Amino acid sequence: MDKLAVGMEKNIRRNYVFSFLMNLRLSGGLWMIYMAFKGMSLTQIGLLEGIFHVTSLAMEVPTGSIADLFGRKLSRALGRCMSLASILILIASSDFTHFLFFMVFSALSYNLESGSGEALVYDSLKYLGKSEEFMRIAGKQEAIFQCSSIVAFLVGGLLGTLDYHLAFWVSAAIITFTIGYSLLFVEPPIDSDSTGFSPKRSLKGFARQIADSFGVIAKTRKVAFLILFTQTMLAFCTCIFFYMQNFWKGEGMSEFQIGVLLAIGSLAAGVTASKVHKLQTLLREKRMLIVLPLAAVISIWALALAPFKAPFSF
Repeated sequence: MDKLAVGMEKNIRRNYVFSFLMNLRLSGGLWMIYMAFKGMSLTQIGLLEGIFHVTSLAMEVPTGSIADLFGRKLSRALGRCMSLASILILIASSDFTHFLFFMVFSALSYNLESGSGEALVYDSLKYLGKSEEFMRIAGKQEAIFQCSSIVAFLVGGLLGTLDYHLAFWVSAAIITFTIGYSLLFVEPPIDSDSTGFSPKRSLKGFARQIADSFGVIAKTRKVAFLILFTQTMLAFCTCIFFYMQNFWKGEGMSEFQIGVLLAIGSLAAGVTASKVHKLQTLLREKRMLIVLPLAAVISIWALALAPFKAPFSF
C-alpha cells in the first residue's frame, strides 16, 4: 500500500474521532435559552434564526468552492476557526447586533464543514476503490455524531445549571483542539493530475467555479429544488428544536432536564442513522421527499395539539 493510500485509510478512522469532537458542542442546548436570558424576545430570536439560514443558503456555493479548489482539509480547518469565533462572540454577546454576528459565523462554520467532511471521506474511499462503502460509513459517522450530541446535551445542561459561560468556555476549548486535529487529515487527490493544494490553479478558478455553480443551479431545476427543499426543511425543524428549549424553560424545567430530553432525541437519531444505508434501499429519493415533509407536518401539529409534546420535538 502506497503512502497516500495509508493516509486515505487514516482519514476514515480520524474522521470518526473528528465527528465526535466536532459535535461536542456543550452550548448546543443552551444558546437559545441564553439569548432569552440576555433579553432577546422571541421575535428577535426568530430574526436571528432567519439570518442563520439566509447566510447558510447564500454561502453554500462559495464555501463549497473553497473545499473543491483549495482542499477539503483547509475548508474543515476554516470551519473550525469560524466555529471558535462564533462561540467567543457568544460569550461576549449582550445585544442583538452581537448575536447577529454569532449567527453569521455559526452559519459559515456549518457551510465550510457540511460538504467538505463528506467529500473528504468519499474522495478517500474513491482513491482506495471503496466508494460503494460510503453510505455505510456515513451512517456510522452520523451515529457517532449523535452519540456526541447525547454527551454534549447532558454535560452542557449540567454545566448550564451552574453557569452558561462555563459550558461555552469548555466548548471553546474543545473547538480549539479540533482545529489542530483537522490538520492531521491527508488531502485526497482533487483530480487525476493533482494530489493536493495548488494555490495558482485554485485562485484562478475560484470566481469561475462560483459562477459556474450558480449557473448549474439556475439551469437545473432538480438541483435548485433540492437545495430549497433542504433549507426549508432545516429552517422549520431547527426553529422547532430551539424554540422548544425556551418553551420547556418556561414550563419550569432546568437546563439539565432540557439536556436530558435533547439527549433522548439524539439517541433516537443515532439509532436511525446506523440503519441509513438500509433505509436508502427501502425509501428511494421520491419517497424520501414525501415522507420527510409528512413527518415534519405531523410533528408540528402534534407539538401544537398533543398534551405530551416531547416525543414530537425530536
